[in-house]
Amino acid sequence: ALLIKTDSLGNELWRQYFPLFPHSKGINVIQTPDGGFALSVYNWIFQSDFSENFLFKTDSLGNELWRRWIGGPFSDGPMYIVNSPDSTIIGAYSYSDSVATPSSDSYNRDAVIKYDLDGNLIWEKIYGESSWNKWIKSASITQDGKLIIAGYRFGSYGAAYLFNCSNNGDSLWYREYELLKEYGSDNYFYGVLPTNDDGYVTVGYVRSE
Repeated sequence: ALLIKTDSLGNELWRQYFPLFPHSKGINVIQTPDGGFALSVYNWIFQSDFSENFLFKTDSLGNELWRRWIGGPFSDGPMYIVNSPDSTIIGAYSYSDSVATPSSDSYNRDAVIKYDLDGNLIWEKIYGESSWNKWIKSASITQDGKLIIAGYRFGSYGAAYLFNCSNNGDSLWYREYELLKEYGSDNYFYGVLPTNDDGYVTVGYVRSE
């Protein structure tokens, strides 16, 4: 995983590497209130029954201060992190309950974690029933700390979904959205943001079989 800092014109100021074995890649990064950074790093093996997430915390120059392993025993999905208004880090990822090898298909649930800036786990929660290939693809947060998650799940047809929880991890609502419902069709959400009317806007696409 690679972290690069630039100036306002895009000139590189520094870079830092965060190697994990065998394949690690940075998913997203946030600047924390102390001037440092937090980054989500996904570690995986192609067509394996195992993948995992790491949360890294750095100082303002990208030097690692701590790392935390996050996840379960199977093929979890990449984690998406956000800054919480109470100066904590919230991350959302797909927690795998079981996996079919060598395809890496799995039954998943939504999982959310909350850490303080010193690397202490505040809470971790896993929601709902396992669904076949249910994947989180984006997370964002409101000014009052409500987390909104966008993703999709496969089935006879794939449904896009949004999930909303409070800053304490309490489930508020879950909604699925479909334009196409024919067998083999898919509906995807890939990005979500709060809007200034207290709603949300999400983006994705549909695919017909």
